[in-house]
Amino acid sequence: MGKAPRPEKIPTNFRQVFVNCSCELKTYGQCVAAKVPTIEQGMCSEEFLALNRCIIEVLKSKKT
Repeated sequence: MGKAPRPEKIPTNFRQVFVNCSCELKTYGQCVAAKVPTIEQGMCSEEFLALNRCIIEVLKSKKT
């Protein structure tokens, strides 16, 4: 596995998502991790949708 990119090399949009959606990212990741190895499509859909909403809001706010 490679090294994580340095913060200055991460595109601004991704940085904003990481900063503003960290709670949703963590919740979704924990849900998926808890289901391994029996993960199936849709098992963490509520958490995914919350993350998706957050990402969309962050990206919308960057455009204005």
